[in-house]
Amino acid sequence: RQVMNDVCERINGRRLVTSTVSDYCTDWIKRREHEIEASSLVRYREIVRRWLEFLGPDRAAREMIYIGSADIERFVKDTAAKTSRSTGNLA
Repeated sequence: RQVMNDVCERINGRRLVTSTVSDYCTDWIKRREHEIEASSLVRYREIVRRWLEFLGPDRAAREMIYIGSADIERFVKDTAAKTSRSTGNLA
């Protein structure tokens, strides 16, 4: 990772931007506020809340690089088991 940061800095003049899962989700919601209907925003906020709760505080505070497709698949299955398959897939 250090090598990638060094290469990026030499090529672009800046280091790689990293974000925690929690920060990324918060920023993602903020970027959507003026793009979508209020009802969709409410739904997305709830999905993000459940995602961060599913991960737990320690994992939500880690950088995005540590989240993989298996984590997302487990979240979808967990959500579907608690609600419905369509809600799980939406999440």
